[in-house]
Amino acid sequence: MAAIRDLLHYSRKAFGLSLLNLIFARADIFVLAKMVSPAQLGLYTMAIYLVQTPTSFIMNLLGQTLLPTFAQIQDDKERINRILIQVTSALALVGMPAIFFLYFCGHSLLQLVYGSRYSAAAIPLVIASLVALLNLLNGQITSIFFAKGMPQLHRRSVVIMAIVMIVLIYPFVRWFGLSGGQLAALVSIIAGFLFQVERVNKLTDLNVIDFGKLFLVAVGVSLGVAVVCIGARTFIEVAHPIPNILVGLLGCIIAYGISAGLLQNTLKLRN
Repeated sequence: MAAIRDLLHYSRKAFGLSLLNLIFARADIFVLAKMVSPAQLGLYTMAIYLVQTPTSFIMNLLGQTLLPTFAQIQDDKERINRILIQVTSALALVGMPAIFFLYFCGHSLLQLVYGSRYSAAAIPLVIASLVALLNLLNGQITSIFFAKGMPQLHRRSVVIMAIVMIVLIYPFVRWFGLSGGQLAALVSIIAGFLFQVERVNKLTDLNVIDFGKLFLVAVGVSLGVAVVCIGARTFIEVAHPIPNILVGLLGCIIAYGISAGLLQNTLKLRN
């Protein structure tokens, strides 16, 4: 009976999360279905699923790994912060170059994977990739809350995200078209992410300055993708999808090589 009471007590703290997550994740589809043609909605949906599907897989994999890890060390703030920073750094260093790649090559990628008409959804694809990365990073903080028996902290974050999404989705779609759906999601996830960073700072004494520097480093490394793509367009013809994608992949390889060196140095310093 004691175990059942504990389970019910824990479940009450997470009550409503599924509905709130549904609002955040699908409000764009519901609104766009009323405001754009079925053909445009199809282009938008297929484009954003290109990043949402692998992101969901990675998030589930990390959750299954990190949640029990954080649960075992839930009273060790230093270790929790160290793991959080290492995982966040790795995700940012891997994800940010991919976002730069999609910025320069998303048009070609959609054209190659789905067909030329889908390239019209290149901008929503880029914004969706940024939303997906922030969602992944947010998920690591969520694992800390759940591991410490405080899912209500995450629920408050999702309440913020759902409210922001409801408020912004219609005007953003009206002003920005297909891109507005993901722009509303981007503002929502930023609001929720900042709330969770503030909460975890109070919970584990996370150094927010060091945490923020991770993103600056990731952006700096990712500039290598931009340099390669812009430089290639200066000297060779990359208008066709395959050459453009190959140039982008070359930039990613360079960025990931630098990222690997930075991660190794970080792990050596912390160990």
